[in-house]
Amino acid sequence: MELVCIIQPAKTLIINLLNQLLYMKLLNYGIIILFSFFACGSGGRSNEVFSVSNDKTSSAEYSENIASSRPKKISKKQVTILPTDTKNIEKIIIKTANVNIKVNDYKTTKPKINELIKSHKAYISSEDERNSNYRISNSITIRVPKSNFDDLIESICKEAKKVESKSINMRDVTEEFLDIETRLKNKKKVENQYLEILKQAKTIEEILKVNEHVRKLREEIESKEGRLKYLTNQVGLSTITLYIYQNNAQAYSSFFEQVFDGFKGGWKGLLSFIIGLVYIWPLILFIIALLWFVKRLIKKRRTKNKKNINN
Repeated sequence: MELVCIIQPAKTLIINLLNQLLYMKLLNYGIIILFSFFACGSGGRSNEVFSVSNDKTSSAEYSENIASSRPKKISKKQVTILPTDTKNIEKIIIKTANVNIKVNDYKTTKPKINELIKSHKAYISSEDERNSNYRISNSITIRVPKSNFDDLIESICKEAKKVESKSINMRDVTEEFLDIETRLKNKKKVENQYLEILKQAKTIEEILKVNEHVRKLREEIESKEGRLKYLTNQVGLSTITLYIYQNNAQAYSSFFEQVFDGFKGGWKGLLSFIIGLVYIWPLILFIIALLWFVKRLIKKRRTKNKKNINN
């Protein structure tokens, strides 16, 4: 009993001591962690202050590197911007028309149309006249200044017995025209820069490289200039495609006249066939000789087969 009475208080005392030690240990750990946290924060700030105060040269170099790595601003003179407001820009229009008219007398109307074309400062770029037993027709391509385009069409239609069809097309090429013009200016500027570089080139390799760039640019410039000239020509001179025709009285010929024309056409066709055979007479002789040779060969083989059977 005495031993139990001694052990029990000792056990309680040991447990209390252990709890106190554990509590002190945890408290010390907490203090150490807090101290380390504040020490790191103050140390970082002190290092920053130290680096700023004692390394001014490196920070200046760093700021210069950052500034140099940023994209340079492009001046307005270096970039040509197409205007977005098209209200103040004059429209660039290509006008074309297709007119189909019927006339009473082709021989008298055609000279009048020629006079109208001259009076409107236009000219005929192509003409295709055809005359058959039933119709006289002419397909005319007219180039006329855009200011006289509408007047000429109205004047031509007044000479017609009947206007079969009339269509007018207006194509807006303002955007394409301005785009080509801007690209052409920029390419010429680049070409001038390359030519300046070419003057400063010293080695043959440098000269060849610059010449290659200049050659490619010159090809692109000439292509753009050609397209620009074409658009300018199409805008300045509008195109009218005129089809004029007259039905002949022979279109209403009698039945016997049509039969006679049929015999006449057939006879001409037969003569043409005979003339064609005359032109190919060597080929005809060769075919006849070939057929005769094949026929004779077949005949010999048949005779030989019969002799073999009899034997």
